[in-house]
Amino acid sequence: MTGIMQKLYNGALYPAEQIVSRDAEYFNAIREQGDLMQQLEEKLAPEDYKIVGGVNAWNIL
Repeated sequence: MTGIMQKLYNGALYPAEQIVSRDAEYFNAIREQGDLMQQLEEKLAPEDYKIVGGVNAWNIL
């Protein structure tokens, strides 16, 4: 196998994780999400915020 094919086969290369968006709308959405998470952190009890953080990890933009 070629080098890149070998890396893909062995799980050492994750093409989806290599994408870097340059879209302004994407960056705005990420910023808004961070702002909302900050607001939730300030308003929720620490144990409740941990739950939100766990759910947020599944819904990455």
